Amino acid sequence: MASSDETIDSLSEFSEFNLERVLPNDERTKFLFQEHVIRYLFASQFVTSKTVLDAACGSGYGSSILLESGAKKVVGIDNSSEAIEYCEKNYKKENLEFKKDNCEKINLDTQFDVAISFETIEHLKNQDNFLSEIKRVLKNDGIFIVSTPNTETYPSGNPFHSKEFTESEFKQFLGKYFSNITIFYQYYPSSMAVSKPFDIMSDLKINFFNARTFKLDDLNKKFNLRNNHGLFFLAICSNNKIENIDNKLYLFRDALDELSSQEEHELNHLDQLRELNKKKDQNIKDFETKAVSHMDQLRELNKKKDEDLVRLRELNKKKDKDIEHLRNIINEIHESSSWKLLTKLDFLKKDDSSDKDTDS
Repeated sequence: MASSDETIDSLSEFSEFNLERVLPNDERTKFLFQEHVIRYLFASQFVTSKTVLDAACGSGYGSSILLESGAKKVVGIDNSSEAIEYCEKNYKKENLEFKKDNCEKINLDTQFDVAISFETIEHLKNQDNFLSEIKRVLKNDGIFIVSTPNTETYPSGNPFHSKEFTESEFKQFLGKYFSNITIFYQYYPSSMAVSKPFDIMSDLKINFFNARTFKLDDLNKKFNLRNNHGLFFLAICSNNKIENIDNKLYLFRDALDELSSQEEHELNHLDQLRELNKKKDQNIKDFETKAVSHMDQLRELNKKKDEDLVRLRELNKKKDKDIEHLRNIINEIHESSSWKLLTKLDFLKKDDSSDKDTDS
């Protein structure tokens, strides 16, 4: 795992990377990174000595966390070539593999102990295909850990989301594929606990605190830790009963104290997404304008080509007429009395030449 003073290559030149793909140590997505990395740290309690699939791995830091947390092997997949290129460049490790793949049709035959997919399902048009694929690559006793926004608390209007869920909808949907489902809630602020004064990415053994064990009596009141305030769902799914799942609280050195609420944080994020979407629409419009201009040029070239073909046909037709006219002239010459006379004289010349040879 890269420490805070190590360089993580920027992906600003990659068109498919936007604020829905979080990069570690990037000021533009600093608080989003806190939000996202917590899910991987939470999931790390399930991966010791396990083979793990990280579906829609993004920039790969989460897959790396899972490996560093004790996973036997981690395979991260993403449909973006740029994302996979970034992952391979920045998180190249033994037993950590990255592949370009589609979550709705996973081209893997491996059977995994644990499958993880965070903030993916709401982006997909065919969510049933995704769950069917997860079931196919997951062992019968495997665990699927999945997160998605709570549509009742998450600000509306994200241009990248196809389908969001209420809690009952999410549980009902997951219940079509798994018999045991436990849903957790992720809240803001994401920083509450005590930890070593190091960057989270360089200290994977950060202290975890259980709110009940440490008797933080004002926790629910102070931080609104109630179900109806959860901004995200994080579901643990399996066909077997899963016990002793730890609740986690985390501290980041750069805490989320400059935003007054979880709603403000997400609204700021959505504003950024809308700007990106607006820019995307403008790029599409510019492309369409260039495409129309290009098509006009092609039509002009095609029209000129047709005109040239007509001229070539006319020239070819004239050539055929000229050849036919020449043949007629030659035939007339051959049929003329002058030509016949010349032919006879030529015969006499041959005889005269023969006599001279005899005389000599």
